[in-house]
Amino acid sequence: MLSLSAAALYLTVATLWYPPAAVAVGALVVPGVAVYVFGVAAYLTGLSPNELLFDTALFAVFGAALAALAVPLLVAALVVSVALAAVGGAVGLAGLAGAVGWWLIGRAGPRWEGRLRRQ
Repeated sequence: MLSLSAAALYLTVATLWYPPAAVAVGALVVPGVAVYVFGVAAYLTGLSPNELLFDTALFAVFGAALAALAVPLLVAALVVSVALAAVGGAVGLAGLAGAVGWWLIGRAGPRWEGRLRRQ
């Protein structure tokens, strides 16, 4: 996936400013988040991701699905210096999100294939 290679580039550049431990956490979180975002987009839009631009309700569902993951990760990032457990929570949440994204990717094909056959 292209998003993983772009994220790897950003994480490599981030090593110039952040300690290696922080970048390592990012390297653990990014794959799960990328798979989740791709899975949600594929499940909601199939092979027409531009539909998100024109369908307000669909865009709202997409935004809510992303917010359900982004808000806890943002909170964990804010408290990571105070609570080391936030690192484990963020990595665990990203892993769970990756599993959900992988499941959604598997469900997207049959869902959209069924819809296209009915048309």
